[in-house]
Amino acid sequence: MGYPKGLVLSGPPSPSTPPGVLWVVPSPTPLQTMRTFQALFMGGILCAIALASPAPAQPLNQPIATASIGDAREVFRKKFMGAISINSTKEMERLFRTNSSEAAIWILDVAYSQVLRPSDESFDLFVRLETTWKKVKRTDYPVEMRRFYESLQGGEFKLYKNLTRDYNKLINEYYAELEAEGGPKPSAIVVFAARFDRMFADFDGLRCDYYASQCAAFAGISWDKDRAKDLQDLEKACSAYGLMIDTRERMGLKDSILLSGKPRYKQLLALGHGPEGTGPAAGPDSADGDSGGPTGDLSAASDFVNVPMEFELLQSIEQFKRPNYFVDEHY
Repeated sequence: MGYPKGLVLSGPPSPSTPPGVLWVVPSPTPLQTMRTFQALFMGGILCAIALASPAPAQPLNQPIATASIGDAREVFRKKFMGAISINSTKEMERLFRTNSSEAAIWILDVAYSQVLRPSDESFDLFVRLETTWKKVKRTDYPVEMRRFYESLQGGEFKLYKNLTRDYNKLINEYYAELEAEGGPKPSAIVVFAARFDRMFADFDGLRCDYYASQCAAFAGISWDKDRAKDLQDLEKACSAYGLMIDTRERMGLKDSILLSGKPRYKQLLALGHGPEGTGPAAGPDSADGDSGGPTGDLSAASDFVNVPMEFELLQSIEQFKRPNYFVDEHY
């Protein structure tokens, strides 16, 4: 049975990873990562958006095998470790550019491992990951992830473990609904949207921007018209997208989810689905700070404009004079 609209699979850092093991390919499970959310946007919600990640998406009408996700993760990490072994910074940067979602997940894993089971080996690997991320993405995402895990005190570690367990369970249930015979029911999808909203609040209360942002992303998708159909709540979708953008920007996770979510958020603001004082009635000073956004009657902007085209008919091909590009100062 195919996954509707495309998905991304991944899971949280694994507390069960043995000491000294810096990366472990998890056994196939239907858990989510950032690459799933990418595909959801590509599946029709934001079909006009060019995604930042150059990695090819899975066919949207085909099931995504969790084993293939694990295989891709193993290949990426092996290649990166190989680049480390020959000290090829260019190859490390290339791998991060073409596998940004996997790079972000790996950083999360190693930051978690470094705090719970610190070692010289994990420290050295984290430095490599951090240096490469900053070179490619120019944000402090690795430092922010390590700082989050270092900030957990006492019972907060247990709370984090319980919340990530509940998150994984919710993702499993969500995808079971998406795969249900006859397609997902909008009435069930909006229930999931409300659950993702509540889980966002739980992770946000723990200062966990990564999982809070994931929950906000899923809430936005689920409240939006593509999934919720007649039960859509575009005000809640707009709010969730806004929270996803805020948390991702705060932790420096500049990825294709952020880049593909912003246009939909701005579109909903422009249509008047944002907080009071935003949208068309707000004029040029809209909430997202984009003074060039659409205002006023949006229907007027959709009118066709006929522009007359003119050309000169040549009598022969010899009349066309092509410049010689091989005789200038660049050659």
